[in-house]
Amino acid sequence: MAWNVSLLLAAILVPTDPVSVVNILKQSNGVDEIADIVEGESMLNDGTSIVMFTIVLSMVETNGGFSILHFLQEFLFVSAGGVGVGLITGWILSKLLRFTSHPDYLVMLSVLTAYGSFLLAEQFGFSGVLATVVSGIMLSFAFAKKETEIEKETRNHLNIFWNIINPILTSVLFLFIGIQATSYLNFNQWPLAFMVFLLSVLARTIIVFSLMSIFPNWRKTLFRNKLLNFSLLSWAGIKGSMSIVLLLWTVNSSVGNQSLVISIAFAAILISFVLQSMGVYPLTKLLKKVESK
Repeated sequence: MAWNVSLLLAAILVPTDPVSVVNILKQSNGVDEIADIVEGESMLNDGTSIVMFTIVLSMVETNGGFSILHFLQEFLFVSAGGVGVGLITGWILSKLLRFTSHPDYLVMLSVLTAYGSFLLAEQFGFSGVLATVVSGIMLSFAFAKKETEIEKETRNHLNIFWNIINPILTSVLFLFIGIQATSYLNFNQWPLAFMVFLLSVLARTIIVFSLMSIFPNWRKTLFRNKLLNFSLLSWAGIKGSMSIVLLLWTVNSSVGNQSLVISIAFAAILISFVLQSMGVYPLTKLLKKVESK
């Protein structure tokens, strides 16, 4: 594969999926903080990974060479623009909350903000996902400033609505995965796909270790059980729904070795989803036994 196509494959495998691993981690005593990190990482990782993916995809489709300076310029422009749009729409929504506390209106307002901020950011060439995430964070801060019974009830209604919508949309996505993946998984490069999966785990391990080394305060506070937390954070980077979304994005694009790239990515995501999901709970129990000795 060409260098740009390899970068595209890497960009597809960057996002993590917290849906399954967070539930497993929260059922394991003493690792709630790891579950919160994985969930928070995924929330921001989805937006930045889409930005990376779209930049690399445009390079691949135009047969342009990879330039670190051009990449950073595009990344900062698209990311900063998305964050800016999210701050503006989130601020407007927080002001509108003063005029109504009716649950139905607030749910509709949250839907309007989510999709409105996304479409507005995309209209200007910014990251719609980052805009949506930031507007949601702004909304959460607005609730946190006034922890009255009305705010708590409103937050509860919003949580109930989005907790119902989220699994429905995820189920539809995985249905599409089953429909699309069948033809691509019938290929003879499974050893290569398994190697790509192992390299993605290795890359994540290096990043986690580097961040623990750079920031000493994290080692003292968050990583009290260093072996447990380091191993879980490294292993918990499961590939899932967002990687599939990016992968399906390439189906109708002009990518060299398209069939091979899609097949390897599908296989690597499937391996990650099965092996890492199955390994989180036993790893938690094993490491706890080791550290208790």
